[in-house]
Amino acid sequence: MIEFVLFMLFSIIEGFGILFLMLKIYRHDTSSFYSALIVITLSSLQSYFLREELSLESVVPVINIFIFVIFLSVVKKIPFFASLIITGLGYFIFAMIQGAIVNTFPFFSVAEIKAQPYMGYLLQMFTACINLSIAWGLNRLRIGFVEEISEKMRFPHERRVVGGFIIAILIGFAFILHQRSEILNIVYYFATALFFFVYSYLKEVRSNVGNFFEKTGNKH
Repeated sequence: MIEFVLFMLFSIIEGFGILFLMLKIYRHDTSSFYSALIVITLSSLQSYFLREELSLESVVPVINIFIFVIFLSVVKKIPFFASLIITGLGYFIFAMIQGAIVNTFPFFSVAEIKAQPYMGYLLQMFTACINLSIAWGLNRLRIGFVEEISEKMRFPHERRVVGGFIIAILIGFAFILHQRSEILNIVYYFATALFFFVYSYLKEVRSNVGNFFEKTGNKH
């Protein structure tokens, strides 16, 4: 019973860290606390069941990503396509940070966590603190993407092309987790986060350029 309570507690804390990070990267507000608490709690419950009862830990992160996407779409009213991009960048930055911690500090290694489960809870807390600190810093400095990603597609069939990439990324994510290679995980997390970042950056830059020329044209 104590193990279950600890798992739920630290998973919820970690979940809020991920959610706040992904929202603040795109300068969305972090209201809807109670709705987020319910969704993250349910996500933690399915995570515990799949890990402990069915030993399907490699599937858990993929399901969590979809849960975050649904939360952003239904509760925050963010368009589905934009929710995919926001969740993708935020989640894989979190995964990259946690993977770096695991490979940097020996007491947070996979073997150590298996031997002493409480180290896993400390890892979750440590990662959550980093995520929340980054989110706080972005909010404080007013840094982040502000372009509505789902609007103004820039090339034909952009939604389908990017959507196909996202599906391939999620399938690859599950496969990479199944391989249980920490170094390979970090490389994959970095490459995926870079993809979402570059895509968001290009959307932002092109939007600003378009707005500039639009305003210039109106003056004449």
